[in-house]
Formats: sequence, structure tokens, C-alpha cells
Amino acid sequence: MILRNQELRFVFNNIKLVDSTTNEPESHGFITYSIKQKPNLVDGEEIFNQAGIYFDFNEPIITNETFHLIGTNFVDIQLSVEDPSIIVASKIYPNPLQDEATLELEDQSNAPKQLEIFNAQGQLIKMINQRSSTFKITRDNLSTGTYIYKVKIGSRAIAYGTLIVL
Repeated sequence: MILRNQELRFVFNNIKLVDSTTNEPESHGFITYSIKQKPNLVDGEEIFNQAGIYFDFNEPIITNETFHLIGTNFVDIQLSVEDPSIIVASKIYPNPLQDEATLELEDQSNAPKQLEIFNAQGQLIKMINQRSSTFKITRDNLSTGTYIYKVKIGSRAIAYGTLIVL
């Protein structure tokens, strides 16, 4: 249901997810939804989102705040680390991915690069090796969820980011 203060609420009565200490893989749940944006939003306007997840009568688990920049269909990732010279800007689009996405790096070197995609448990799910600074990522065996990607040249990480799969 959509509430007056632009809040979307999902209620699952008697969902009966098992406790994570009993069976961690079976304790997971997710939802997928789409919402049309308000008409007449101008390019560059930001839409912020955050969720509170309530289990029983416990305090909510608050998710990270995300945003969408009107007029774009990619997520621009820039991380701050101790040695910023090892990080290059990257963008991935469309994100969320349905069938295929493109990852572009600002690094234009011809050095061999390795793209690694990890699931939420930190397990390596997919690896692509190439020299180009543009990677094509196909859905293949990626199930719906959020993934972390890392691009390396040799053993040195040069880019990180998040990929969402619908």
C-alpha cells in the first residue's frame, strides 16, 4: 500500500521465515517492485530511498540510503581509500541489470584486467578476464539480488561497485 507521505509499505503476515541461526540460507527473503516516478521531474534531481525492515516486535533494521539521479540509468561509483591512485572511476548501466549490463572504467590502459563479481556472502560468483576497459556482463547464473564487483590489474584492485540484478 502507498501511504500519504510517499511511503510504500509491504506487510507479510505469517511469512514464517526460519531464524538465521537455525537455517541461514532459508532465512533470506526479498521483494521486487517498480514505481513510476512523478511526471515533470528535471534531469539532475535526486530521489532518495531507504527502508526499515521489521521482524515481529523488534526494532527495525534500517537499510543503507540509496538514490537515483533523474536522467541517468547507471550507478557512478567512486570510493575513498588510503591510496586513491589505485581507484579509477567506474559506471555500470543499466543498474539494476535484467539481461545484460555494461561496466565502463576510466582506465584506458591495455593491461589485462579481471572483473570479479561476489554475492552478498562474499563468494566469487563470476569472473571475466580481458584487456578492454569496457566489460559486458550477462545475467547467466546471477539470481536476483545485490552483488559487489571488483576490477583488478594483476593483484591490485582498481575499481569497486555494486550491481543489482532483477
